[in-house]
Parts: sequence; C-alpha cells; structure tokens
Amino acid sequence: MAGNKDISKFGKKTRMKKGQTLNPNGRPKKISTILKKEGLKESQIKDLATEMLNMTIEELAIVANSSQSTTYEKMIAMAIKNAIKNGDLSQIFGQVLPRCFGQPKQPLEHSGGIKTTKINVKPAE
Repeated sequence: MAGNKDISKFGKKTRMKKGQTLNPNGRPKKISTILKKEGLKESQIKDLATEMLNMTIEELAIVANSSQSTTYEKMIAMAIKNAIKNGDLSQIFGQVLPRCFGQPKQPLEHSGGIKTTKINVKPAE
C-alpha cells in the first residue's frame, strides 16, 4: 500500500477533543428574527428596508449618524450607502436583503431517469 504509514500521527494536534464544539454560539440569527422578538412585525421590518432603499445617499448618511436611529436602521443605512459609494450592489442583494426578507427560493433541476418498480401486494386474509 502506497503513502505515508504515519499519516494518523500528523492530524492529532488539530483533531477535536471530546466534547469540543467548533461553533459554540450556533448559526447567527437573522436580523428580522431578532426584531420580531423585540415586538416588530415582519411587515414593519420589510417596510423599513424598502423605505431605506428609496432614500438618497444624504438621507442614508443622516440615518446612519443619528443618535436616535436604531441599530437596525443604522446597519441597513450604512450597508446601502457603502454599496452605492463603492458601486457594488451585490453587497445589498447578497447580504442585506436576504437578512431582511429571507433567501429567495432556489430552483432545483433534476436530470436523469427515475426508475420505478411496481409491486403487487395482496391483502392478508
């Protein structure tokens, strides 16, 4: 058999220990989920994001720098403002909108044949 016979020794330093987890806090919650727990309705969250997408860069700067804006408002305003400034709208469509509205449904294509077998079953007497 070819290869290094001592290969199992090399990974011992980096192996997980018993009871160790690599992601102790789990997957981060969507911002909309956090806001729902704080009492906002989904329609309010979507309305806010939609309203901010219709703002000018100057209006977004006011929202982002205001001490009266919520963290959610500041985050969306800054993300939209920076994306427009950098000319990279993929940040908005790839990160901000999916966090507000959820991931769009992905089409699933299937190719190949599906074979089925008919089985005749007689009821027990």
